[in-house]
Amino acid sequence: MKKLKNDLEINIEEIKELYLSLPKETPIFIKECLEKRGKVLITEISETCLSYLESFGICSLTSDNFIREYSEEIGYYALNYNKKIFEELFAYLESKKSS
Repeated sequence: MKKLKNDLEINIEEIKELYLSLPKETPIFIKECLEKRGKVLITEISETCLSYLESFGICSLTSDNFIREYSEEIGYYALNYNKKIFEELFAYLESKKSS
């Protein structure tokens, strides 16, 4: 598994790079993750969003096998993520959407 970023800032260039490559449903995915504290309904869209965010080291599936297996059994992903980075990324994506 890729190590998550521990710093609380996302470099502006990284955000631009992310913005250009993220699926358009990413703000919904991030919002759901924030609202449900890292538990996101498993769908084709959420899997795609998760893959992109994982590739940037912003989130990952939980490393706790018991929690991961239980969550997936009931139809959810259990994620490790940095709340501050998700909040900043969500705000940025929402601002770009309204521009």
